[in-house]
Amino acid sequence: PETPEVTAGQVLTMNEGHVGTIAVVAATDPDFADSVVGACGSNCGLKYSIISDIAGIFAIDENTGELSSTSAASDFEATGSYSISVRVVDEAGFGTSNDGTITVSLNDVEDCVVTAIYDATANTANFETTGNEPIYIVGSSFFPTTARITADSSLSSDSDIAVSVQMRDATPAPSTKTYDLTGCVVDRVFLPGSDVVKCFTVGGVGGPFGAAVSISVPYSSPTGTKTCATVVDFSNPIPVMNYNPPVISSVTGDSDMPTSGGTTVTITGTNFGPLGTPVYATYSNGVYSYTTDQCTYVEASTKVTCMTKEGVGAGHTWSLNVAGLASPASTHTSSYNIPTITEVQLRSSNMQFLSNTAMKTRGGDYIDVEGTNFGNLLGGALLQYGTQAQHDAGTAYTAPGCVVVSNNGHGYLRCNAVEGMGADLYYKITIGGQVSTCDFGDTCEKTSYHEPSITRVWGPGSYRASSPGGQIVYIEGDMYGPLQAQGDYSYITMTYGATGTEFTANNCVISTAHTFITCETGPGTGKDHSWKVNIGGRDSQLYVANTNYAPPIVAYYEGPGTKYDTSSSDNGDTRGSQPITILGRNFGTDSAKVESVTYKSEFGQIFDVTSTCSLDPLSPHTTMLCETAEGAGDEMTWSVRVDGQDSESPTTGYKGPVISSLEGPGVVDASNYGGQEVTINGDYFGPSTTDATTTLGYASDFLDHVKYGPTMSEYTATDCVVHSQTKIVCKTAQGVGANLFWSVTVAGQTSTLADPDAVVSSNYAAPVLNPLDPSMWVTDGNYQITVTGTNLGTYDTMNKPTITFGEFTIEDAQVSLGGMNDLLYFTLPEGKGENIP
Repeated sequence: PETPEVTAGQVLTMNEGHVGTIAVVAATDPDFADSVVGACGSNCGLKYSIISDIAGIFAIDENTGELSSTSAASDFEATGSYSISVRVVDEAGFGTSNDGTITVSLNDVEDCVVTAIYDATANTANFETTGNEPIYIVGSSFFPTTARITADSSLSSDSDIAVSVQMRDATPAPSTKTYDLTGCVVDRVFLPGSDVVKCFTVGGVGGPFGAAVSISVPYSSPTGTKTCATVVDFSNPIPVMNYNPPVISSVTGDSDMPTSGGTTVTITGTNFGPLGTPVYATYSNGVYSYTTDQCTYVEASTKVTCMTKEGVGAGHTWSLNVAGLASPASTHTSSYNIPTITEVQLRSSNMQFLSNTAMKTRGGDYIDVEGTNFGNLLGGALLQYGTQAQHDAGTAYTAPGCVVVSNNGHGYLRCNAVEGMGADLYYKITIGGQVSTCDFGDTCEKTSYHEPSITRVWGPGSYRASSPGGQIVYIEGDMYGPLQAQGDYSYITMTYGATGTEFTANNCVISTAHTFITCETGPGTGKDHSWKVNIGGRDSQLYVANTNYAPPIVAYYEGPGTKYDTSSSDNGDTRGSQPITILGRNFGTDSAKVESVTYKSEFGQIFDVTSTCSLDPLSPHTTMLCETAEGAGDEMTWSVRVDGQDSESPTTGYKGPVISSLEGPGVVDASNYGGQEVTINGDYFGPSTTDATTTLGYASDFLDHVKYGPTMSEYTATDCVVHSQTKIVCKTAQGVGANLFWSVTVAGQTSTLADPDAVVSSNYAAPVLNPLDPSMWVTDGNYQITVTGTNLGTYDTMNKPTITFGEFTIEDAQVSLGGMNDLLYFTLPEGKGENIP
């Protein structure tokens, strides 16, 4: 038998990294001259084996000669081909054999991939926006190994390898943001054992960016130039690089920031990006936030200027947003200018100018405020006014409903005055948490509520009042201010006397808001008294009320100065200088007001002892201490003149009436038409009407009248009958209103309350309007409207109805009462709108 042969010059090919069958190694057996392997069945009796495989990655089927790769370790970038020594043995031919060399050539597969991106520290992949920093792209299968280069006749060094890198973000094409790195070369030092491309960043912003690496290697023939390009696919996790976010180091130019905006602020820092990069700034204090896109580069990466927006507030931190990357908040804060008030002007509800000391205590006036940095109401406006004490205590008045006037929301607002009282009320305005300054002096704007006025003083304490005081007196007028929920009226000072200042009333309270005050008289004497009131620092004009205390009364005498005191035989000595005590009432407390003390004999001789007299400090109202003069005679009558009033002889009197409660249909939500019964419970109303006229024989009972109203006098009850000392039944008059207080006058004495702290009042029912028909009216105005309803009031001076229609107040309405409904007639003003209340 002849020796088999491995076919010489065989070159097999496979892809790099291939695992599995490659091809059948060709061999011949001369014993089968006309056949090559495979033609003689069962391989003609040949057996195959590998006797040399340096790579250690190949295997051959001993029967078929099929060569295969057992490992994916084959790498085109490390070697272009492998040489394998194969032996064939002819077992059928006495074991003859032959060795041959097979070449396995690798095909390059584009398997380059990026596995990491680093900066020079190998710790991060964040870069300055200025660019020109080394960046290292790590991967696999980028380029040939040094051994491959050495083995390839066309490659002398890494410089023969062309490398380029483009950084791409995740924005879909065609809007993908890209940056082409510069100076890209093969780097075998940065991370030995890895494929590394070193480049330099260019100026840029944003991120993340994936690396699209392109490599071209000019291998020798027959391989030729091979290229590789990595793919950037953000649908899977990939290594990325980012430009560092911007960082603000300083903000300048913000020392004068009007709320109208337009201030140019310079922001300095790092990583602002190259010129032309989209940039905007936000600034916020946690309550108010603003974004300005009016930003311009001054220096690439380090400085921009931005223009502030219309806004309010203090303590704003800044953040710069560069191509979607936002800087951390700046440590520097900026504040809009503090609001300032330069002028306050009052206007009436019909927009007429008012004196700044004439604000109505009921409210309803307008407050026009001029100044700067009002913020166009972007942060709301809190306008407050009050005394320094009120501001310090947090109880200053708040003016609601502020609106922009004349399209100047940064310098002109109009707010609504509220009900109140007081003088020298200083103004502060809070805009976006910033409060205007006020030194509570001449540089601070202030107004005052209208001065109060007195039109009537009446009640038990107004006529023949007891000198110790404590009697109720009612003061009617206007501009007294609102009721106080806590009942503190310590700001009211009510004085009276010959000049309006001698005496002070006590325990003054506002019984009806703005118009009615109840006080108790203080100790005093005299007559023809005028009254004045000070409310929160505002003085009324002097009102000549001609009220008076009762004249002094001399009742009897005690002491050694009268012979009728038998305690000593020496009493009534004609030599005089003996003490005598005069007992009576209404002497007052001021001995200086005791103008004369005289006594007169039955023969008309008068003895003046004024200079010896003084009031007993323990009981001055009832006790006067004097000494007799030298004289003689009997049946002396004494006279005292105190504060312009001569003494009177003693008298007696009945108690005045008192009211304890009201009941009946006319007490709560009474009909405006009147005629409903009210039962007045109390005491000391005098004999019943029946007893007075029938049993006692008088022409009528002792009831003068029953009145009621906000000041106890507006309405006179009708058909009043005294049922007993404790009960009167009347009928209501036609009227309107709430908080109507009642008084009963019996034989000239006006009632007081059984419980001074009780509230005994009634009210008429509130008006009710029926649905409007039609519900749509012409906008021209001058259209007569008829509105129906119930309890729409009466047409007189006190009860004149007022209609509000949207922003309009209509005061010329006329009313017709009776029938199924009351009718209101008024003229519709010109206007427009819908759903107007």
